[in-house]
Amino acid sequence: QVTTWSDELYNIYELPKGEPASFEQFINLIHPEDKESVLKHYEEAIAKKLPYDKRHRIVLQNGKIKTLYRKGQFKFDANGNVIETFGTTQDITEQMSFEKQLSEHQNFIQKIADATPSIISAYNIHSGQYVFVNQGITKLLGYTTQQVLDGGIEFLAGLVHPDDIEQLIKENNNALEEYNKPENQNAKDVIIEFKYRIKHKNGDWRWLHTYGTIFDRNSKGQIEHVLNISLDMTEALATEKKLEEQEFFIKQIADASPTILYLFDVPQNSFAYINREIFFVLGYSPEEMIAMGDTAVESLYHPEDIALLPERKGIDKHFQVPDSMIQYECRMKNKSGEWCWLLVREVAFKVEEGQVVQVLGTALDINRRKEMERSLLNNSFQLEQSNASLEEFAYVASHDLKEPLRKISTFGDRLLSTQMENLSDDGKMYLKKIVDASQRMQTMITDLLSISMISGNKSFEPYSLQTILEDVLQTLEFKIEQKNAVIHVDKLPVLHIVPSQFRQLFQNLLSNSLKFAHEGVQPVSKISYQYIKADEIKDFKLSNADFYHKIEFMDNGIGFENEHAGRIFAIFQRLHGRSEYEGTGIGLAICKKIVEHHGGAIYANGVPGKGATFTIILPA
Repeated sequence: QVTTWSDELYNIYELPKGEPASFEQFINLIHPEDKESVLKHYEEAIAKKLPYDKRHRIVLQNGKIKTLYRKGQFKFDANGNVIETFGTTQDITEQMSFEKQLSEHQNFIQKIADATPSIISAYNIHSGQYVFVNQGITKLLGYTTQQVLDGGIEFLAGLVHPDDIEQLIKENNNALEEYNKPENQNAKDVIIEFKYRIKHKNGDWRWLHTYGTIFDRNSKGQIEHVLNISLDMTEALATEKKLEEQEFFIKQIADASPTILYLFDVPQNSFAYINREIFFVLGYSPEEMIAMGDTAVESLYHPEDIALLPERKGIDKHFQVPDSMIQYECRMKNKSGEWCWLLVREVAFKVEEGQVVQVLGTALDINRRKEMERSLLNNSFQLEQSNASLEEFAYVASHDLKEPLRKISTFGDRLLSTQMENLSDDGKMYLKKIVDASQRMQTMITDLLSISMISGNKSFEPYSLQTILEDVLQTLEFKIEQKNAVIHVDKLPVLHIVPSQFRQLFQNLLSNSLKFAHEGVQPVSKISYQYIKADEIKDFKLSNADFYHKIEFMDNGIGFENEHAGRIFAIFQRLHGRSEYEGTGIGLAICKKIVEHHGGAIYANGVPGKGATFTIILPA
């Protein structure tokens, strides 16, 4: 067996030239992973008497790995045995490395293209055939890349919405015509945008936003291939439409609001937005307000009120914390030059790097309220003057009325004591009636004066009701002994009251109990006290409080029909004749006035023949 290698083959195997070579040596240097496939291919070529053509790796004696490309022929004898083998060997190590890198690079680009959420495609504008389509066509529209490669531009054009296809073709042709002009053949980075609807495989219409650019030109400088990148903008358009509808809805609400709504830009020191209500309050349109720019604050706000505004240029007033709200009342000048009062609330709407850049505000027209406040203040002042005048008049009138009554009473008593024997029985009776009437008139005037003075007395102080009751019992001691009355008393608290008025209140209620006692029955009265919750109070207009004081005066007297319970507190109202029970009919009216002056209520319950209960409720 004779083996002959060329010098180049020795160089490939990196062996000394002229060194004996053998078939075994050739076999031994084949890469272990390739040896089986090489020998199999070699045997099949001999068996079929075909040339052999094989790429495989070898491992040199120094450990280096190379890739070889072998082509050879076999020479057979008459019996079919191989008698000679000859062929060529080429070192393709560098070529294989380059091809591998290229393949990996192409695979990498393909994977990127397939992974991107868009359709990437390139087509020849002359043939209409696509040379590349990524998997985005399947992800976004449901079609396979092969369908597009086979069908070409006609396939995709047939899927475009009928209402969009004409405009799409027109825009595409215009772009090609423009950039095929000689003066534009060197234009780079050209991007043309198209928006249109295309049918998904499931029948839905999807909106695509396609960016087209020139991929290459032919030898004449004309556009050959176009590269397109298409994004599905269906959801984005739906969201955009929804946002537009919401913005329109919000704007309609804002314009329909009876309150001025605005957005103030702090860096620009001007209004960025204001609703239509400004026209009805100040007479300016929103556009006129915004056009005022940074002169709006100085032009519209009253000089005395500008310092109230937060986050304005030249004003040292700021939001303490980003989510805080500032409320103030200020005056703004309307288009006619008149000042209008507004109640304003403002919050920091946008904050950047710790600085407020936008202020959201609402302003309510309170001009009418201010006028009412001025009117009420004026009326209150006049009322106070009137009350003071009435009190003065009542005091003077009572004093002036009492003087002639005192004289009538005094001279009547003297007449009775000195001229009794000279008067007839009728004269004595008439004179006695005159004296009694003058004394009742004096008492009535005193009581009326007492009622008129109750509301004007503001000398409230913490005072013990227990002490007041003990003083009253001392005052009524003679009547109590005379009637042989029994009075039971709970421990009473200290309240914030006018002591003199409560002394009169207790005295009037206890006097009534003694006055309206059953003839021949020992009078028994009970004064009880409770501290109660607000939910136990019903059907009474009282000052707001969480708890209340409840004081009850109960007796076993003659009582009354409950249908008269409200009537007995009216002035000069009597349920019994003057001949039966003494009094002016003002006592309970005074009680009601005193309790109401303390923010409370008084009511009565009676049972004819069994007694009456007077209940006082006072806010704690």
